[in-house]
Amino acid sequence: DRTEPGLHPSIYEDFCFYYLQRTSEGYENPSNQRLINLKHDPMEYRDREDVWRYKTEEITKFGNDVAGWLAAALVPFELWDDVALVPMPTSRPSTDEFFDSRLVELCEVAACVDGRARVENILDVSTGTVPAHRGGSRDVAYLMDNIVVYEPSQPLDIVVLIDDILTSGNHYAASRARLRECFPSIMTMGLFLARHRDDVRYAYVVPDQ
Repeated sequence: DRTEPGLHPSIYEDFCFYYLQRTSEGYENPSNQRLINLKHDPMEYRDREDVWRYKTEEITKFGNDVAGWLAAALVPFELWDDVALVPMPTSRPSTDEFFDSRLVELCEVAACVDGRARVENILDVSTGTVPAHRGGSRDVAYLMDNIVVYEPSQPLDIVVLIDDILTSGNHYAASRARLRECFPSIMTMGLFLARHRDDVRYAYVVPDQ
């Protein structure tokens, strides 16, 4: 929110939620380890069962996390049939041989656990891009031009955009804007598995004896 000046200015007016904080501490932070496992690249690890199983486990865990958020009624959804979980697009189009379907799969897990919400996999990219964490563009207008929106299976009312990491918020802002171009009356919110912070460190908590 605005109490943290300079962070995520493109989404100040939005409803966005997150679970964990990713920091620059590597595996020392347990949240980092979960996210690294979740984001294992199919191009590098798809045929490595010893590594890929950790990705599969995290997809299930995070899917249950999303379902728990829905069940906790943090947002008073009155018409659950109108709530759509929409995975954010990745840097590769869904037609790419090495497309990473992690967000689609964890949304499907969440919908299976809590059947009141449905998955609408309607966002894609027209061409592959360099991921932002590897120097790719964070320009909202540029990102919007590359986002493709497909027709949903049912009319959209409330859309929960699901992504793994919130850094600048620009990818969320671009996806939100493209959706509103196509569906002007929808309500959008963001649910992120983690927020990236360079200015904090993970604090180990020692339980009371």
